[in-house]
Amino acid sequence: MHIGVIGATGTIGSRVVTEALGRGHRVTALSRDVSGIDDRRENVGWAAVDVFDAAGVAAVLPGLDVLVSAFQPGNAARDLTDTVRRSVADPASYARAARALLKALESHPRTRLVVIGGAGSLEIAPGVVRADHDELMHEVLDAIGLPARTPPRYAATVTR
Repeated sequence: MHIGVIGATGTIGSRVVTEALGRGHRVTALSRDVSGIDDRRENVGWAAVDVFDAAGVAAVLPGLDVLVSAFQPGNAARDLTDTVRRSVADPASYARAARALLKALESHPRTRLVVIGGAGSLEIAPGVVRADHDELMHEVLDAIGLPARTPPRYAATVTR
């Protein structure tokens, strides 16, 4: 198969690329900026793509059997705090990316789309899933500076 991977330099995307290559697939690795990429593995090619640009995404679809989106704002592999900050600051970015991907795929109905997210549900040790343990989740949230509880945006005062 020929697999395209959006977010190929990120934590999850890079693992998808490696796994696909290990299984004998051809990969087009896609990222916002590929200028510093020096990947000489066989069967992988790199291309820059803006996940919000439907026409740009559509341009890389010809020949792909599957498009995997591991999109996230920022690059958690390099700076998790920045990625979380961007995600919180612009939560609509995921919806905009989804709309652009679906629009791009309209002209390529045979290309399948796989969207990856929610790595908190993955095993971090045999039988241990971070999302199942509040203390492990809070440890990560504390490390990146997210409060355990978000205060209400508006305080209401009731008078009688």
